[in-house]
Amino acid sequence: MEVSAEMLDKFYDDLVINRKVFLISPDVKEVSDRLEQVRLSCDLSFFDFGKLVGVDEGSIKDYCDSASESLIPINLLEKFSKIFSKPIGWFYYGDFENYIAKVLDLYNLEVKNEMDLLVVGKLLFILG
Repeated sequence: MEVSAEMLDKFYDDLVINRKVFLISPDVKEVSDRLEQVRLSCDLSFFDFGKLVGVDEGSIKDYCDSASESLIPINLLEKFSKIFSKPIGWFYYGDFENYIAKVLDLYNLEVKNEMDLLVVGKLLFILG
């Protein structure tokens, strides 16, 4: 579906008034996978990884397990974010392009040209 002025108005209203776009629920499996990716890239045991943020081995295993339904609490994610210099948004949504794709999917929008992408990007940049 091509981006229309009406769709952009709704998108803008949700950004400014309702803030729905920024309330896209993170996928627990994806967050767990990214946590596990960071842990493995540093070659840390679950015990050592959890120790960095004051969490026991069992809890951190649960947060890193993609089959788990436990989303890591934001306060722990903030600590990991600082320790590993990764934005919280990366843990929640992956790369910025992935986040944009989720927003476009939510609104059933398709970027057909650079102008569509520019408009969506500007809205997210200005209001984010």
